[in-house]
Amino acid sequence: MKWILMIGSLLLLSGCQAAASNEDHINILFFADEMMGKEKEVEQLLMERTGPDQPVDVSIYPLSREKFSVLLAERAGDVYVTEPAFVQGLLTQNGLTPLDELMPPDVQDDYTENRKTGERHLYGLPVQRANSIFASLKGELPDEMTAILPSFSAKQEESKAVLRGMLDDGKEEVLE
Repeated sequence: MKWILMIGSLLLLSGCQAAASNEDHINILFFADEMMGKEKEVEQLLMERTGPDQPVDVSIYPLSREKFSVLLAERAGDVYVTEPAFVQGLLTQNGLTPLDELMPPDVQDDYTENRKTGERHLYGLPVQRANSIFASLKGELPDEMTAILPSFSAKQEESKAVLRGMLDDGKEEVLE
């Protein structure tokens, strides 16, 4: 009975999704209470790093496991960014794109082993406010977040470019 109620709730919630955004945009979903209402500032920061040829749509939701799960099940975004605890259980599962190329090879602390394949990869990209383009959003962003790129995203390379831009400290020119 409990599962029936949960599935029914998920179906009801799935009808409450935001309007579909432009097809050519990278959809980035943040889950952080501190960031509520900062969509335009975050979009601007990302667009400054990735350039006008790679438009992004940023949606910010309250920190909620239920909302995160529903939007992930709906495949609503290309990139999901939230607190590390929210994605920890997903990092050992199939369905996430390895992000090894975005980190130096000697940084292995955040690599996890895929239960099915046994391979070690970086599936959850650590985004620390102090070492990212979000440093200017003091107090409006958690100190540490994790970004994931689900394998269902049709914009894998573009999403990786946006993630690369997130990690950049803003000292270089627009990413190619």
